[in-house]
Amino acid sequence: MNPLARDLVETLKTLGTLPTVYSKVNQLVNDPNCPAAKLGDCISNDQATTSMILRLVNSALYGYPTYIDTVTKAVTIVGFKQTRDLVLASSVIDMFGKDGDAGGIDYRGFWKHSIATAVCSKIIASHMKKCDQEAMFTAGLLHDIGRLISFEMSDKLPIQELLDQAKGTETLLYKNERKMLGFTHMDLAEALFCKWNLPPLLKEAAVYHHVPALAPRFKQEACCIHISDAITHALRMGSSGDPYVPEISQEAWENLEIPMSKLPGIINSLKEQYPDLIKLFFSED
Repeated sequence: MNPLARDLVETLKTLGTLPTVYSKVNQLVNDPNCPAAKLGDCISNDQATTSMILRLVNSALYGYPTYIDTVTKAVTIVGFKQTRDLVLASSVIDMFGKDGDAGGIDYRGFWKHSIATAVCSKIIASHMKKCDQEAMFTAGLLHDIGRLISFEMSDKLPIQELLDQAKGTETLLYKNERKMLGFTHMDLAEALFCKWNLPPLLKEAAVYHHVPALAPRFKQEACCIHISDAITHALRMGSSGDPYVPEISQEAWENLEIPMSKLPGIINSLKEQYPDLIKLFFSED
């Protein structure tokens, strides 16, 4: 772990721990004897999380033919670990907020890019062998969270210089981060995810999304986020602050073991589902 990134994350007291609802849900999910009703009741005690979970499972993302009206039903259909991942996604968005403008980045644009990457990752995962679609959705949603951290600390970090340097050299932000800061937004994400004790799959998929070949255990998952990130940038679905579209690694695509003929269908599904998810996440505004 990068020590500079670790020390910086340690100064962020507001991000020290995840919300109580996630901690309780995680504890129940790790109990092999926990019934779905108990997990559902736990989530139902948190109104915001309940609302988000029900809106998600009733969205185009899942496409269930009948309306799911309780969290317990959602747990039964989606699965314990998958529900936990959705609770995590909802919790993190609530922690950072959906509106704001820190370090020159528009929060709405940031979350629109993150949501698009999450949707695309889940769609791609549905074409992969033995890949957890909900975990990939959450990993896609959180893949640039380190960038949000760095932009929120624009009073301490030369964010505008980073943006100017990236534009001037026509390079991706993470390459300039390494040169100017000594760490990248992926390093910040790794430090935060370790502090939160998140599952290794989520950590690796997000931490290595720019360099998936370096992922030690979950290379396919990192490749999935890598490709989804590039696709959503190319389609201009929101903005993570990066001025350029990341280049897709041919090796990463081959690692997914998905025929190239599937790509147009993946993009069409993304275009169909993305607007529905944007309305879902910003529906209370």
